[in-house]
Amino acid sequence: MNEPTRIRQGQKPSTLDYIFTEEDELIVGVNYLPPLGKSDHVCIEFQYVLGEADLNEPVDKLNYWKADYDKLTTY
Repeated sequence: MNEPTRIRQGQKPSTLDYIFTEEDELIVGVNYLPPLGKSDHVCIEFQYVLGEADLNEPVDKLNYWKADYDKLTTY
């Protein structure tokens, strides 16, 4: 989408705010929302596609309760 993102009364609307990515498919569902407060820039809402997580992959978790903090301090 390429809509104006800065709209000020009495001036020509312009596109000043962009979303840069390496691939167009990474951004979906772009919405232009009203500005916050007295800003003349619209809010841009979008979804960034990250991919699927592998839920079967084991995750290492550290047990901080079993750490030897005295040795860590000495080290």
